[in-house]
Amino acid sequence: MIVKTLEDVRGTKGDMHTKNWSSVRFLHAEDGMGYSVTDTHLHPGCDLVIEYKNHLEACYCIEGEGSIEDLKVGKVHRLLPGTIYVLDKHDRHRLRSTNGCRIICTFAPALSGGEVHRADGSYAPAPASGKASAKAAKPKRAAGKAKAKAKSRAKARPRVAAKKRARR
Repeated sequence: MIVKTLEDVRGTKGDMHTKNWSSVRFLHAEDGMGYSVTDTHLHPGCDLVIEYKNHLEACYCIEGEGSIEDLKVGKVHRLLPGTIYVLDKHDRHRLRSTNGCRIICTFAPALSGGEVHRADGSYAPAPASGKASAKAAKPKRAAGKAKAKAKSRAKARPRVAAKKRARR
C-alpha cells in the first residue's frame, strides 16, 4: 500500500514549479503503478500550448476556472469545478486560466517526477515505459509462449507414442 500526504511530497522531485503552473506529483514511475496522480495549480494568467505525445492525461477541475481549447478543431471548453477533460488521442491543446485553476490529473504511463514541458509542449517518455518497453516486452512474451508450447508438445509425445504402439 502506498500512502502519501501533500507534505510528504513537498520539497521532493515531485514538487514542481514553473511560471505557469505548480504541481505536486504524488505517484511516479518508481512507485510501479503505471500512472501518475498530480495536484496541479494553473497560475493566474496561465496560457500553455501542450501536446502529450508520450502520455495520456485525464484532469478533473476542483477549484477556480479556466478553459481548454482543442487546437485540432478550435473548440473551447470552460473548466469549472466538477469538469473533467481527457486527452485520449494525445490531443494538442491550449490551457488557459485568468484567475487560477486547480486540477487533479492522471498520466499514463507514469511520470518520472521532475518533467517540465519540452519546446513542443510534451514530456519526454518515461524511462522503461512507452513504445520502447512495449517492443522489448514482445520478444519476452513470444519466448515465453514458445517455451509453453514446446513444454505442451513434450507432454503430448509419450501419449502419441503409446497410441501408435497400441494400433500395431
